Amino acid sequence: MDLNMQLPFVAIIELSDLTKLTNDPINHSHWWSVIPTKLLSDIPKFNGNLGEDMFTHVMTYHLWCSSNSLNDDSIRFHLFQCTLTGTTTKWYIELLRASFDNFNMLATKFLMNF
Repeated sequence: MDLNMQLPFVAIIELSDLTKLTNDPINHSHWWSVIPTKLLSDIPKFNGNLGEDMFTHVMTYHLWCSSNSLNDDSIRFHLFQCTLTGTTTKWYIELLRASFDNFNMLATKFLMNF
């Protein structure tokens, strides 16, 4: 059966390589903290629209993490992808697999692209 019929969203996401949907640009380490399973739903979002400030987004995200006692860098690192929507999500899943070791590296790449 055609993948587009099984998963209708596939036709609209405009990815030439669907294996990117399972891509993880984070280079995981076994000693990292466990990611909390329940998170508040008010995590700041960034879509990449004209007028959105990526510097403000990173700062707001850091403040959100701090106010929710998410101070471990590995947790901040993992959760950052949850803040991305629209074109920024596509940017994230197209990053090279395991290419980032910490949040600073990912944030720098994010700021350079948006």
